[in-house]
Amino acid sequence: MIKLVNFLRSRSALQNRLFKDFLFECDSVYSDLLQHNNVRWLSKGKVIEHLWSIKEEVITFLVNLDSVESKQYLKFLTNESNMLSVAFLKDILGYLNVLNTELQGQKKLICDLISSVSAFRRKLEIFEDDIKNQDFIHFPTILKYKKTSDIDLCF
Repeated sequence: MIKLVNFLRSRSALQNRLFKDFLFECDSVYSDLLQHNNVRWLSKGKVIEHLWSIKEEVITFLVNLDSVESKQYLKFLTNESNMLSVAFLKDILGYLNVLNTELQGQKKLICDLISSVSAFRRKLEIFEDDIKNQDFIHFPTILKYKKTSDIDLCF
């Protein structure tokens, strides 16, 4: 997904401008994609979140490009199994971002930090049960994707 974003943004200035114009014409939620920053793993979560929300626009844009690389990315984005994995990743990274935010800041007591980590460990156990039971209650992106897709949700 990060390579796809970098392809759309960094391939050429013209392509980046065309993509921004295309998103504007589509009245997309975002007018551009976030550039991934290798320094922070959290930026990957934000990149995936943005890309997921404009996935259909990206697919339409890639259809109009005539390159081998764009066809490979199009194939990836239209593969339901791949998108299920991305939906899972989006949800999990969202939870990790919340935990990370809780752990940051000044004047945090170690007991509060330990409590946050312990609570997250319990959440992971709940997530595991969610997946085993095929409920996906705590995975809103997967649930929404399941409604629009014919894919069998098995991890």
